[in-house]
Amino acid sequence: MNYHQVQASLTSRWLAEAGVGPGQRVLDVGCGPGSVTELLLGLVGEPGQVVAIDQSDAYLAAAAARHAGRPVSLRRVDLNEPLPDDLGRFDAIVGRRVLMYLRDPAATLARLAPLVAPGGVVFFQELVLDGARSGLPLHDQTRDWMVRMLAAEGASWAAGRALPAYFRDAGLPPPVMRAEVEVAAPGHPDTITERIGWVLPRLAAAGVDLAEVGVETLADRLRAERDAAAAPWMVELAVAGWCRVAR
Repeated sequence: MNYHQVQASLTSRWLAEAGVGPGQRVLDVGCGPGSVTELLLGLVGEPGQVVAIDQSDAYLAAAAARHAGRPVSLRRVDLNEPLPDDLGRFDAIVGRRVLMYLRDPAATLARLAPLVAPGGVVFFQELVLDGARSGLPLHDQTRDWMVRMLAAEGASWAAGRALPAYFRDAGLPPPVMRAEVEVAAPGHPDTITERIGWVLPRLAAAGVDLAEVGVETLADRLRAERDAAAAPWMVELAVAGWCRVAR
């Protein structure tokens, strides 16, 4: 599976465990081009409805094209500002890699929480890029590039660790937590180079020298480094937290 497929499988599993299911009305927070929207539509089915919000007109246009004719309502909303008063109530509020980009994640959660119906679910998935040295210098360098990129974009590379504090400061119950790490193992393909390729313009904007990246040979060099050391590398930690709002 490629990286998107791995992440889709993981997020779907956690959403189902959190209780997102048939017939529900769900708010997809920071929907981007509609990837999580796709997962939610599969979980809520035809009786359900997804309202997807994002501040990017380009992302909303991509999501609209992707989900034309399906039970999705798309809205332009800036999560750093007060929310529209006509969004309604939801059985679940869901976001993936959204809080990491916000000025005040807890304040946004506090604004979202009143939109959840009693007994409903608040679910967010974030990431952690561990800064510890692995003994695999090239692998560590790729992580440093990603951390540098996120820092330049004003994003947190450790938002997954902060989920309990975000929930607490928003007045929500302590979240159930799940975490899973993708492992690049010796002798096996990985998705590192695939992901680096997707963000090359963002790396360049953050001041990373793309000649240093050498994306054409990066996959071979990474695999050779792991094979020579007989050592796996933990790519990133996906972390989810969810709670139910009191009835």
